[in-house]
Amino acid sequence: MSKISDVVKRARAAYNTGLTRPLQFRIQQLEALRRMIQERRSDITEALAADLHKNEWTAYYEEVIYVLEEIEYIIKKLPEWAKDEPVEKTPETQQDESYIHSEPLGVVLIIGTWNYPFNLTIQPMVGAIAAGNAVVLKPSELSENMANLLATILPQYLDKDLYPVINGGVPETTEVLKERFDHIFYTGSTGVGKIVMMAAAKHLTPVTLELGGKSPCYVDKDCNLDVACRRIAWGKFMNSGQTCVAPDYILCDASIQHQIVEKLKKSLKEFYGEDAKKSRDYGRIINARHFQRVMGLIEGQKVAHGGTGDMASRYIAPTILTDVDPQSQVMQEEIFGPVMPIVCVRSLEEAIQFINQREKPLALYVFSNNNNVIKKMISETSSGGVTANDVIVHITVHSLPFGGVGNSGMGAYHGKKSFETFSHSRSCLVRSLLNDDAHKARYPPSPAKRAGEEERKGKKKEDGDGASMEQKQPISMYLTGTQRMEKGKRPEFQGRGVPEESRDLLTLTHPYQNKNLTGASASTGGSSIWPTPESPGQVHPEHTVTVSTPAEPHHAFLLTTGEKAPKEEQLVLIHHQWSWSMNSIETQEEPGPGTAGKELGLRENSMNNLLQTAESEFLHDSASSMSTMLCSTIEHKFDMMLQSQVSQTGPNMEDQGPRVPALRNNLEPMEEEAEGEQK
Repeated sequence: MSKISDVVKRARAAYNTGLTRPLQFRIQQLEALRRMIQERRSDITEALAADLHKNEWTAYYEEVIYVLEEIEYIIKKLPEWAKDEPVEKTPETQQDESYIHSEPLGVVLIIGTWNYPFNLTIQPMVGAIAAGNAVVLKPSELSENMANLLATILPQYLDKDLYPVINGGVPETTEVLKERFDHIFYTGSTGVGKIVMMAAAKHLTPVTLELGGKSPCYVDKDCNLDVACRRIAWGKFMNSGQTCVAPDYILCDASIQHQIVEKLKKSLKEFYGEDAKKSRDYGRIINARHFQRVMGLIEGQKVAHGGTGDMASRYIAPTILTDVDPQSQVMQEEIFGPVMPIVCVRSLEEAIQFINQREKPLALYVFSNNNNVIKKMISETSSGGVTANDVIVHITVHSLPFGGVGNSGMGAYHGKKSFETFSHSRSCLVRSLLNDDAHKARYPPSPAKRAGEEERKGKKKEDGDGASMEQKQPISMYLTGTQRMEKGKRPEFQGRGVPEESRDLLTLTHPYQNKNLTGASASTGGSSIWPTPESPGQVHPEHTVTVSTPAEPHHAFLLTTGEKAPKEEQLVLIHHQWSWSMNSIETQEEPGPGTAGKELGLRENSMNNLLQTAESEFLHDSASSMSTMLCSTIEHKFDMMLQSQVSQTGPNMEDQGPRVPALRNNLEPMEEEAEGEQK
């Protein structure tokens, strides 16, 4: 058994070389697999005929064609799927590169099954190769001819170290499950699926389990029974009933049971003639053990059609059972053979209840002309997949994941889902090493302690050099923290807190004229917003900026302009400040008992500080048309505030009114002066 361990080790060593990483290598391997199918199609057909009595047509259209279509589809879509996928950013990561990178899992084990030994072994392998994995393949020993063929021809077309085939029965499967894999994909029975999952748990290996179950088929009275029964008969009796998504039993009203039986019999005669045993289109049971198991399910039942079998050739006639007791053995396990029980129910609701009382099936089918019946069946039950007014065909659609739920399996594949199943979605964030000052808020000591130290330093410096506003020291404006900079829209703010050290690092972009507010002090509270890809030192209009300092509400959020900032840009900052001030007032909750005076006093102080700063510092010598916008904005906002707030309990704020016209009086001469300079 050490040979199995050596095979797995060689596969991992080959994978670790990085050979499977390039997209071109994966596509080359998929193209080689496609060439193998095309060149060895006759060998594949012969193996399927020997194992399951499939003729050339059924071998191709029930197994081979779906693998070829999957290869074609994945080769076409793989470059798109393999690209890094950008994701939505948070306010703190606007300048970072955030994306999902799909990377291969590593070495995966695929354990195939015997009922469709080519399709259900090779199709999952297509997805594993596309995702960049090494694949250890373990075909089912029950379909011996196909297992031997795959072990022979795969190494002739694919890399023999990356994609080895291990053959054998239970001992070999047990041994290979002891090895460590990065993913295990198993198709088969629920019982063996549990064994596989237990083995995987020892290494914390993720699994995909494609199992089965009893897939119900509800036939409504409002239904074209001729079409419904033809489609049901096709899906049930293809491959002699050995299909994991075949309709396992029929639920119908007793009044239409006889019609369903007769129409099923009619369809069987059309498909396979008077004697299905002589038909080259009718399959055989895989082995003697399964033959005896299926024949045992028929015993004691009311047989409306068929019920016979031949042990020597492993042939069981298409069989229909009527008035089946839900407690009988045939209703306790997946039949996986050409036996169709019919269980009578009195209503759609009873059918739904019947389904929900049992394990969740791999598939569910409903036939009705009434779309409400179909929607109700889908919305009130659970299954791996659903097809309405047909059977099985949902698994042929590349864009529909195929897989079970609950007892019928876990995980899915087909199309893009195969690529995702065998890939790890890796979360990636790439950040610059520049401007670490913007992240100081997250580092110890706490912002409160830093704020106290900075305040003491500032006071000491002011006392020492006698600096004043007239000496053109940097001017402080108070804003709150998170601002969405959208062109053409008034900026709005929400609170945050960062230390004073973040000043003079960034340039904000004016949302109306796309101008720079140079020397602005701002931070994103833990992520860099400068430089940007557009221009180092400038914040893009669509980015989110946090502007704050550790002080108290209404006096807490600091934005500083340096002496080099043009007066027109300083005015824009006043405009932003006023927008914040008024927005804060407008959204302020109703004051509680005893707090109204205090809160209105804070608002009054905020507005007083703003207007005093505007008049004393900026407006006396500005020559910008921005002054008109500033004045009109303040005037409009102030009027709105007075209307909505002055009636509240607290200090009378009406005395602020004359200050707004005063602003306009101060601004008008500057506007005339600006016009003269421009001429």
